[in-house]
Amino acid sequence: MKNTVTIFFLFLTSLLLGQEGVFTSIESGFSVYFEKEPYLETQAIDTEVGKIDINMFMVQGVSDLFMVSENKYPESMIDFNNKDAATNTIEGAIAGIYNTMAEGTGQEPKITAQEYFKFNDQYHAMRSIGKAGNLHVQTFVLLKGNIMYQVICVGISKPSDPEVAAKFFSSFKLI
Repeated sequence: MKNTVTIFFLFLTSLLLGQEGVFTSIESGFSVYFEKEPYLETQAIDTEVGKIDINMFMVQGVSDLFMVSENKYPESMIDFNNKDAATNTIEGAIAGIYNTMAEGTGQEPKITAQEYFKFNDQYHAMRSIGKAGNLHVQTFVLLKGNIMYQVICVGISKPSDPEVAAKFFSSFKLI
């Protein structure tokens, strides 16, 4: 019995240690690895068909920015289950990310790689890699119903460490 309790305690401890750095937002429906507690910025954008609610969770280091943005669209805005409509929406969001980051640099953003995939074999998603001025940008954007998640890693003046970026992207989970 004593050995069983010890093994159970060690198992629980290993689970807790494995979760270090994992941020979970139950309200926004995701978890992701951040090196420290993220800053939250919220916005609400009124459109002709309703309001878009945006929650942006960000951590900025010396040479990197990590962000997850959750955008809740009005359900009547677009058929998010239609692949063509979803792909167009995602491509527009990715272009918007790069254009916003390139503002003030005097340079056109350049997307060097873009790939459509199904996140969790279920949700429309797209990865991209590119540059916006001196910013080296990696993204993946996915749609879950009427919610768009934008997962972004930005290297400032140089690409982010590949291992750090891979850890960030691979840790993103829908809950």
